[in-house]
Amino acid sequence: MIVDASSIIRAAKEGRMRRLAGESTIPLARFEVGNAIWKDVRLRGLYSAEDGARLLEVLLGLVDLMDVVEPDYALALRLAVERGMTFYDASYVAAAVQRRTRLVTEDVELRRRVEGLVEAVSLSDL
Repeated sequence: MIVDASSIIRAAKEGRMRRLAGESTIPLARFEVGNAIWKDVRLRGLYSAEDGARLLEVLLGLVDLMDVVEPDYALALRLAVERGMTFYDASYVAAAVQRRTRLVTEDVELRRRVEGLVEAVSLSDL
């Protein structure tokens, strides 16, 4: 499985991080996880910067337990253009296509856009 940042974050919030250990993601996940925490701290005021830093450490530790794979970036660009999605999202999709595996994402719109290309599921489907 290729797991995107939305599912990594959800797994952490629900205490299901062990479920993702050994699964795969792409290098971008680290940055997206950090950005999501930044939003929670800076824009939403959900917790302090110190708590955000601790959460980031935990989430990056989870990513370190995963197989971080490089997607085919040319394929990602083609998919982004053809399917009308961001290059970021298409990078996860390209990795799933390359590996002939499922994509795990909490993004309902992304799951819709990849229908017929890869099987896309939510963490709750696992």
